[in-house]
Formats: sequence, C-alpha cells, structure tokens
Amino acid sequence: MATTKATNLGHRSDVTLKGTTTTIETDVVVSDTTTINNAGDDVGLKINSTSTGHIMQLQDGGTDVMVVKDGGNVGIGCSDPNVASFQSGSKVLSIEGDGADDFGVLELRSNDVTSANRIGEIRFVNKDGGSSAVAQAGIRVFRDGADDATAMGFYTEKTGGNFTEKMQINSSGAVLIDKTSSDANTVGFETSSGTSILTADDAKPLIVNRKTGDDVTLEFRKNNTIFGHIQPRPGVIGLEIHSPSNGKLVRAGTASVQWHGSYFAPAGDNAQTLGIAGNRWNVVYAVDDVINTSDFNEKQDIEEISEAEKRVAVACKSLIRKFRFKDAVKKKGDEARIHFGIIAQDLKSAFEAEGLVAERYAMFCKDVWYEHEGETYTTEEEAPEGATKKELLGVRYSELFAFIISAI
Repeated sequence: MATTKATNLGHRSDVTLKGTTTTIETDVVVSDTTTINNAGDDVGLKINSTSTGHIMQLQDGGTDVMVVKDGGNVGIGCSDPNVASFQSGSKVLSIEGDGADDFGVLELRSNDVTSANRIGEIRFVNKDGGSSAVAQAGIRVFRDGADDATAMGFYTEKTGGNFTEKMQINSSGAVLIDKTSSDANTVGFETSSGTSILTADDAKPLIVNRKTGDDVTLEFRKNNTIFGHIQPRPGVIGLEIHSPSNGKLVRAGTASVQWHGSYFAPAGDNAQTLGIAGNRWNVVYAVDDVINTSDFNEKQDIEEISEAEKRVAVACKSLIRKFRFKDAVKKKGDEARIHFGIIAQDLKSAFEAEGLVAERYAMFCKDVWYEHEGETYTTEEEAPEGATKKELLGVRYSELFAFIISAI
C-alpha cells in the first residue's frame, strides 16, 4: 500500500482514499496534463461516490463543462441536467448551449464511405428486466446513394425480429410511411413538395371520418380561396358536393344539379344544358320520349308556314339519306350500322336556295367550341392562347319532321 503527493508518479499498487481501497495498475503522470494508461484487464479508472454530491465535475476556467450528478444524470454545457418535465427517476443526458448560435449538439460520426451505409443510429430498448432486448425502436441516418446525400429512417422491431423501417425522410425531403421507395404504385403513404400520395392494395386508400356535426368534411381551395367542398347530407345516405355559397349537390361553373329524393333536376329552370357539342353523350336509354314545351302561353309570333318555307320542307323530304358514322366504322368496321337522316349542310343549302337563313330556324344547329390540351372551352374568351376552334353542325329531328309533315 502506498500514497503519495508527488508531482510525478509511477505507480503500480493499491491506493486507499477515504477508506476505500482501489487497485491501480497504471502509470500516472501528474502535471498540467494527467494521462492514465491501463496495462491490465480491469477498469482503468473508477470513481465511486457515496455522498449526495456530484459524482464528477469537469470545469473550464472555473465554469462547469461536464457534470455527472448524484443518481447518474449527465450534463454537458450545463451544471444541472435535471429537467422538471421528466418522470422522477429518469436518467437524463443534457447538452446545453448559451444562446441561439451556441446550442447543444449530439454528433454521431462514421468514416465508412460505403454507399447506403449507416452513419449513426439511436436505439430505444426495452430489456424487460433481462439482459437482452425484447422490443426496441430506433432512428437511423444512412447514406442515400453514392453521393453525399443522406436519409433518415425510423424503425421498430418485434421480439426476436430485425429492425423494420416504418418511416423515412429521404434526401429529396420526401416523407415515406410504410414504404421505402417514392413511387405512386408502391403501397404506403408519401408526401413531397406539397403532393401527397396514398396507395393501398385491395383496401381503402383513404377514410375520412367526421364524428359529429353535418358540416363540411372535405374542403377544396385554390390559391387559398374555397371553391368547393364535400359534406354529409343530413338524413340521407350520400354526400353533397358543392360550392359553399349556394349548397348545390353537383356544381360546375354556374351550373348545378340537385337530387330531390326521386329525381335529378337542375338548380334553375331552362338555364342548363346536358352535354355540349365537344362532349356528347353516346347513347341515352329512356322508357318514355323526351317532352318538349309546347304550351300556348309560352309562345309568341305564331304564324302559318310561308310558301318559301313549304318549298324547303318539300326539298328536305327528298334530302333524307342513309349513312354510317365514321367513328363507328373506325371502331366496328363492316359491323357499323346504317342510319337514316338528313345532312345538316344539305338542310342549310335548302334554306339558302329559297333566300332563307338556316341559322334562323331551331331545327338547324351550329355549335362552336375550343380545345386545348384535352380540355374543352365553350367560348373563345375562356379558351387559353393556342386553343383550336372546332365546329359541328346538327339537326333537331323533332322539328325537322314536323316541318316536312307540314308540306305533305
């Protein structure tokens, strides 16, 4: 046994400090710098405190730079690593800076430059009283490709299993949940640059549940201005899709359609059109015929047909032709069916032959619209620059046949 206060000490023996004997197999040099080299296989340095004071306190110019408090809490850059919000008895590591540009940093480094290799990892482990982990989770930072980009993964692990990545923030800033690749066809959720993608396999990709109230469930905005929303309809199984300003079931521009319990109807009378020349319905199936307004009270300027108009009617009778539609032949070939009717251009010429203007008569229809990148616009004013003008002629056969009958 030996004790010494020498400035320089070469020592291999037992040292007793305040009644505690510690075996030291070291070479100790005491000066401005102290180096402890352990030549054995035991602990190189052990500090045991039985008091309530700090276990260890390191200072720089009299200011604490690292403290190990009684109970094991560690503070770096702070003298009191206790945090009131932590549960009593928790072990705390606090790293504290002095201001906005002097803040605490925990840096984990790796010198391995292998592509996609781990750079650092923080694990949270539940040992359940034993020596090995039964459940754990972690945060892992790794190289995202061969360049200097990095990604961060969040992992969980079941008992006896391996780490399974549940969420990732990749080098482009995209957040991926339950998926590891940014692909709309890959199952999972991702969000990047304001776009979110939900992909499910044989399951509902999205469930929106409002527990109470009958107000808006989904709201749609453009440039932060509300232009539509979806909300439950009280007492009805279904949804209302509409503009908040007027509560219409389906709304497009100024047109809207409402469900009235047993029928659909436009919101206003005689103001909306079903389809347009550039977006036509193919086939309409109905049990009853179309009902056209013919009430005397709705009409004015009622006159008999003029002689010139009768001559046009006679001419129209001989203008009935059979034909096949080009798009039907393209789709069905020789199976395309034969139709009967009048050619709109022939009808126009028949009116012009009698000095009459076909556009003045409702049986003759001329529709103009504009197309641009797959979109249809009904007026030149709303169409974008570069839109293509389209024109289509048509006939109202109910009026045409009544017209022809008048001359028989």
